[in-house]
Amino acid sequence: MKRKIIFGVLIIPLVLFLFYFIIQNTSQQTIDTQGVRWKLTKPIERERILFREFVSGSKSLDLHYRIINNHYKIPLVYSVGKRKVERRDDNYLKSFYSTLSFSKDSILREISNFGFGRIAIEEKTFHEATKYFNDVKNINAKYVNWSRFQIADAYKKSINEKIDYLKKEVDNNGALDLAIPIYYNFLRHKGQDSLINDIVQNPKYNSYISLVERRQYNIESGQFKEYFKLLFCISDINLYGFIISLIIAFFWTYYVIYVDIFEKGVVFDILTCLILGFYLYFLNIICIDFISKVEFPLIEFYLFGNPMIKTSILFFLQEVIKIIPLFLYLYFTKSVNEPYDLLKYASLSAIGFNFASNLNQIDLNQLIFLPNFMIANPIISISTSATIAYLYILYKYRTSINLFLFCILAIIIPLVINIVYYLFSTGEHMVKLFFLIPLFVIIISNWKVAINNTINISPFLQRIYISIGGF
Repeated sequence: MKRKIIFGVLIIPLVLFLFYFIIQNTSQQTIDTQGVRWKLTKPIERERILFREFVSGSKSLDLHYRIINNHYKIPLVYSVGKRKVERRDDNYLKSFYSTLSFSKDSILREISNFGFGRIAIEEKTFHEATKYFNDVKNINAKYVNWSRFQIADAYKKSINEKIDYLKKEVDNNGALDLAIPIYYNFLRHKGQDSLINDIVQNPKYNSYISLVERRQYNIESGQFKEYFKLLFCISDINLYGFIISLIIAFFWTYYVIYVDIFEKGVVFDILTCLILGFYLYFLNIICIDFISKVEFPLIEFYLFGNPMIKTSILFFLQEVIKIIPLFLYLYFTKSVNEPYDLLKYASLSAIGFNFASNLNQIDLNQLIFLPNFMIANPIISISTSATIAYLYILYKYRTSINLFLFCILAIIIPLVINIVYYLFSTGEHMVKLFFLIPLFVIIISNWKVAINNTINISPFLQRIYISIGGF
């Protein structure tokens, strides 16, 4: 009866969460596949599509911003077929806007000035851009004030002037996706709380600000009710990300259970551990949000631009939080009856934790990072928790280490794994990923050793030996 009550308390909020998520995604499913297909289309093909749209009669500056922005994403030299290469032709684009400048239609002449201005910005000739945008009469058009902001930023104009351009772009309902994040950061820098609050509280604007930044603002302003609403917000979760995250969690759960050759475990215990790991992810987010506000000016040092003291504290707390279900099972249930159970429940908690983490990160625009989400992240998450579990096995069953050494190693080893992975898996230089190969080799080899050792000291194996006369 107690098990049913505990399971009900854990599963009902999760079921309601998933039900609400599915309703939201089916009623306002604007994960538009057209947008995804567009992002996967090569810039050369996009250019043809955009020009066809102009020929069909569109005169929006939005379209021409997209034409020019897309054109300069084409590499200067690109391959066509197996052996042939071509150079990007910028002259035809300039000729096109030059032709528009002689048109009798004032709108087309406006487009010409805008087009040449945007070309100048892309080519970093900001004095030319200034001249063309001074001739653009419709200062309220989308991307005009955004372009003027880019010019002001290039000339390192005052922050007030840049804020003024961004405010006009936002007020004119212009390039909100580009203007609002920068506008918001400038307002934070200037401490203009009333304007910040207007953006954060306005659904039309706040979707362009990350949930992390909005939660940080709620902490600073003492709006804790709003903070906890955002903590469990599902606006950044999409159906595709949910399905992929679920598949990843299922695969690793199956693997961890499959390795247990003696006793696969009770479904109740497995699901409860996964759900606990899922919930504890949100406790970890709270720790991150609050500790991120703390500074360590006297002892802080940086590595690859990362504050290592703060990062180390956050990773330490993350591992403490992830391992909570294991010790709940160990001291409050009878589910742990062999050494591998410690590895199993530590790993299941990490899988639930990783599932929650993936929900907000995976979408179809990040398919290139899918191997990272499917393999690298789960391995790191599982290995750090399993390391603590295995060290406890060495302390409890093998007496290879004492309690003090267990505590020291349980802090240091997961911390080193997390920091090495964090430092070499983030940043612009993908070449750093090659430095992670030794880390994964060490993790996998030690995982095999841990499994073999826990099987060898399992009471189930000893019973088998006894039953066949092995002892």
